[in-house]
Amino acid sequence: MRQYRILIVDDEPHVINMLIGLLEKTGEDFDILYANNGQDALEIIKKGRIDVLVTDIQMPGMNGVELVRAANSFWVNSRVIFFTAYPEFSYAYEAFKENAADYILKTESDAYIADKILAVCRSADIVVNNGVAPADDDGSIDRLLFSETETECDALKDIGFNLGQPIVLLAGSGRGPGLERMVYTHLEKLYTKMIFGSDARGRLIAAFQLKDNGADGWVSGILETVQNAHASLSGKKASFTYAVSEGPDYGLRALIKPVLDRLDTQDDSGAPWVYKLKNEFASHEGINRNKLERLEYYFINALKIISLAKRQDLSAKDDILEELSELFYPLRLEHLTAIEEKTRRKFEDGQTCGARNTIRFIKNYIADNLANDVSLMKLSEATGYNCSYLSWLFHKHEGAKLSRYINKKKMEFIDSYLKDNSITIENVMRRTGFNSRRYFNIFIKRETGMSPKEYRASLMNEK
Repeated sequence: MRQYRILIVDDEPHVINMLIGLLEKTGEDFDILYANNGQDALEIIKKGRIDVLVTDIQMPGMNGVELVRAANSFWVNSRVIFFTAYPEFSYAYEAFKENAADYILKTESDAYIADKILAVCRSADIVVNNGVAPADDDGSIDRLLFSETETECDALKDIGFNLGQPIVLLAGSGRGPGLERMVYTHLEKLYTKMIFGSDARGRLIAAFQLKDNGADGWVSGILETVQNAHASLSGKKASFTYAVSEGPDYGLRALIKPVLDRLDTQDDSGAPWVYKLKNEFASHEGINRNKLERLEYYFINALKIISLAKRQDLSAKDDILEELSELFYPLRLEHLTAIEEKTRRKFEDGQTCGARNTIRFIKNYIADNLANDVSLMKLSEATGYNCSYLSWLFHKHEGAKLSRYINKKKMEFIDSYLKDNSITIENVMRRTGFNSRRYFNIFIKRETGMSPKEYRASLMNEK
């Protein structure tokens, strides 16, 4: 079953709670996000894929129509439902000018509202943009990543990349014009230059230049859309791994192996994923610099290796620790390169040693960050996996929805503070990771059916 990501936007908390309650009763798998105003909603939209946007029209500040216009610059294929108390023709006219999928009055019955939202969600499955075919593979990928006669920097310049902007290196487990065309078209708003190719096994490889430095946050969500479209058209699953590298020494030739290797770690179930590989190292190409620059380069990268080893909590008996002690004397770039490769493998192994370890990481991360943001989007950033894959993996191995597990742990954390009457509700809100009293009230009401004050009183009565 596909997970639908829905963003609800309304300045009235009770409306948000009502819609969340209706959707949860349907039994469908939803990742539900919410915001009380257009500006907060837009910040959420910038961070990941949104399948359906349900928004009020009349809101303080940015209204619903303005929000949809702004959102369309990020997610063209998002389906929009205007959910309003105003039946006037002028509101409906404005909604449909923005290509809204539906216009629902708040006075309609619960069943009608739920059915309409579900219908729009399912229609999102068939909104597939085939777009135009990308240019034929002209050998640019081979030149950029595998050439033995041309430096990476020279290849980038000659192919037409701007060395001042980030470059995304992408690999996909599928191959063929259909997949290439979807990647090419769906990412079109993000890039200024894109080239395609494949490796010896026929896996898709692409490199593209982002228009601005903040755009890499949207890549994962767009690739999820491509996955769904590809599955709808061909019945085949496609996983993606990508890494973002910044110049001037991009190190793309060092990145291509771990990017491709990551695709080979997919579990036997074949569940598709989108994984963002952390680019921890700079390029070794062209390090013929003066002594001071060589020293700076050497020790910056040596400290990165030590940091990675520390995060993996390597045993004192591990042979890498012995080799790390040799990093500082004598100064040998070849030694650094060899140890870097071994440490990178250790780091990647630590990230890919199985579903159980991923789930253990998720649980530990939630436990350690209950006072902060533990949303699915934040877990995606921490693990590298897209939200849908994490939800699927958790449900498969734990038999429960990840979103419900997060809410349960968050409520247990909130309970521990509410039981102490000396802590004001405002301070409980801040200590448990909420920045807005409205959002805190919505969360408590949704989980308990009571206001924070009423819920605190019920906890005190249980003592």
